[in-house]
Amino acid sequence: VNLTAVNNSSGITYVTAFPAGGSVPLASNMNLSGRGARANLVIVQVSSSGKISIFNAAGSTDVIVDVQGYFAPPSGPPVAGTFHAIPPLRICDTRAGTNTECSGATTDNPLNANTWHKVVLSGLPPGGSGPSIPSDGTAAAAVFNLTATQGTLATYLTAEPPNSSDACPTGAPAASDLNIAAGVALPNRVMSPLGPQHDVCVYNSLGSINFFIDLDGWFGDGSETTTGALFYSVTPTRICDTRAASNTECAGKPLAANSAELIPVAGVLNLPAIGGSTLPTALVANLTGVAGSASTYLTLYPSDVAHRPLASDLNPGAGTAVANLAIVGLATTGSSTGDVDLYNAVGNINAILDVAGWFE
Repeated sequence: VNLTAVNNSSGITYVTAFPAGGSVPLASNMNLSGRGARANLVIVQVSSSGKISIFNAAGSTDVIVDVQGYFAPPSGPPVAGTFHAIPPLRICDTRAGTNTECSGATTDNPLNANTWHKVVLSGLPPGGSGPSIPSDGTAAAAVFNLTATQGTLATYLTAEPPNSSDACPTGAPAASDLNIAAGVALPNRVMSPLGPQHDVCVYNSLGSINFFIDLDGWFGDGSETTTGALFYSVTPTRICDTRAASNTECAGKPLAANSAELIPVAGVLNLPAIGGSTLPTALVANLTGVAGSASTYLTLYPSDVAHRPLASDLNPGAGTAVANLAIVGLATTGSSTGDVDLYNAVGNINAILDVAGWFE
């Protein structure tokens, strides 16, 4: 679900989604300041009756729940909907000189008010290399991080597929993926079906705004020749918190500027270990940045990639607490098998990783 929360109180709070009937976990999905509004994609296990609960820590908060889809046991073969993780790949960036299909050569190419922009997600950007979303029609849906920045007005963005004629909608959408104030940078993870040309349409409501799309992987239609992975959900589980005395593997290890921290994933708490019959290939977790000393960005990526990807998962401002769902492939080779790296660009910042599940 895309979960949007609107804080009616003057204080700060956090909101957590979890299976109905269970205890409130030590985890969070989004962090709200006084009178603030925030959205985040949430993958949450449902109860036996198909319900979720939403917890608010302080004050009074309104919530909006927009259903995106669900994971169900496979009924094949063939099995449609298996996940194929790729290292983060920036496929679109409307800012000038970014060398993607969306960029302007010398000036920005922002998305104007009440306007849709079609983006092809298959293939590689000019000069790009490595895995990408296939263009042979076997990719049914994509997972990507949608980040908006430099907006002239407070607005919302929505991503959805074009119709069967490969045309974007003509009016405003009925739901939102991202709610953003003017002049800030904010991401949200998106899962979207793909259109006939392996594309999606992105909508902006007010003002003009730049955006970029970082791909994380794709879901197959069952006819792909490569083997995809199935999703396994857990109740939210905190595996990493760099704040002191957090009693996690990351305790007391805040992220320094321009550095990456290796985070063990496979075999931690209730996650499957390396060496079993099946190997976890990707992690689904809520990433929270807390109280950074400067505005920065964070990137999660497999620990065995040769170079850190040009991509981001979170854009925290100085002194804030902000969260975003991350879906990231795990390292599959070498001594870091089953792990991820978490990179921080500027200043010092604490980070929290709350696991919602994994693909294997």
